[in-house]
Amino acid sequence: MYIINNSEIVNIVANDVIRNIHVCKWQTEYIIDRYLKEISTQLKEGNDVKISGLGTFTHKLRKGYIGTDLNTKKTTTIPDRKYIAFKPSKKIK
Repeated sequence: MYIINNSEIVNIVANDVIRNIHVCKWQTEYIIDRYLKEISTQLKEGNDVKISGLGTFTHKLRKGYIGTDLNTKKTTTIPDRKYIAFKPSKKIK
């Protein structure tokens, strides 16, 4: 698994962008931060986000169930939960 953080993304994009269109590193960082913030905002508002060539972030519902506390042996109802799922595009698969 390759884990990449925000500063590494900025460095990779900035190095390429600086060479081609002469944009400063801080401007590149701003653009990437704004891009990620917009994705996050749309997801918080309940909208699905599709990024061409990358994939789609969608909202899904995990059904509730009856669970058991292993210490007390009591049954508990676990409610439905929303979560965000990512489905990669065919180009990535």
